[in-house]
Amino acid sequence: MCFHVHLSKLVKFHRFKNPSVASRFSECYGAGTGCGWCVPFLEQIFEKLEVGDEPLIGMSHEEYSGRRQAYHNHRSEQGKGCVELRTEADLDDIIAQIPDDMKLEKDRGSGPP
Repeated sequence: MCFHVHLSKLVKFHRFKNPSVASRFSECYGAGTGCGWCVPFLEQIFEKLEVGDEPLIGMSHEEYSGRRQAYHNHRSEQGKGCVELRTEADLDDIIAQIPDDMKLEKDRGSGPP
């Protein structure tokens, strides 16, 4: 959301550039380089595209926006501000911190990353 990179842009980027790791999505209009909220979603989108599955976000735009805002509020309360840029090795730790109900689900609707 920070840079308004829609899921369709990520899909096209993956198709034409064939990135080797999810962090290369940063070359697609800066996806994942803002606040850090979407990094785990980008990893999951990458994994689905790699195996030929359709990358569905699993929530509406409004729900995604609301959860992102809650994430920012929580981080502000902790006094941490924005997330530092992470290395690929940190992604498993980041994904593990996301509640299961916020992760991508195969059979739910799509929204923006």
